[in-house]
Amino acid sequence: MIDINLMSAFHGVRSFSADHDRTGHEAHIVNSVTGRTDRRRQTMTSDAIVAWQLADAASPCLTGEERTMIVVQLGCGENHLAAERILAVVVRECFPLPATLLTTLTTRLDVYVGTREERRLRAFIARIGPHAT
Repeated sequence: MIDINLMSAFHGVRSFSADHDRTGHEAHIVNSVTGRTDRRRQTMTSDAIVAWQLADAASPCLTGEERTMIVVQLGCGENHLAAERILAVVVRECFPLPATLLTTLTTRLDVYVGTREERRLRAFIARIGPHAT
């Protein structure tokens, strides 16, 4: 069995090197006026980066169908929906996450104080234990 993490599956590669830049990827953009191809660096938002980190950390407890749905949601920019799906599985499976990731998730949610998403995601995070150190 080949182990493919979620981010590498999304980008269509079999392995993910530690040197790979997780903050973005190159895109070829065709200028509609000149017809020339412009290579630009597209960067992911902080929400997307954290959602991918969460997906990678939780990958061992996800089913194939759950992974597929998460990759689709992340690819469509529905980061909060993907995070909610992942956290629901993590809670259901009592799967521990790294303490640093839990801290990052909690801090990132401060941007969304007062929203429905923030309340739901915080409720999930409160039920997750960190990895034993």
